[in-house]
Amino acid sequence: MKLKIATSDPDLLRGMRAILTLLLLFDFY
Repeated sequence: MKLKIATSDPDLLRGMRAILTLLLLFDFY
């Protein structure tokens, strides 16, 4: 259900993508 809410809200989806990218960058360090 959270995924559906995230996809329905562009702002929330953008925020989640930003967090995921930050986590990936920290994983590479």
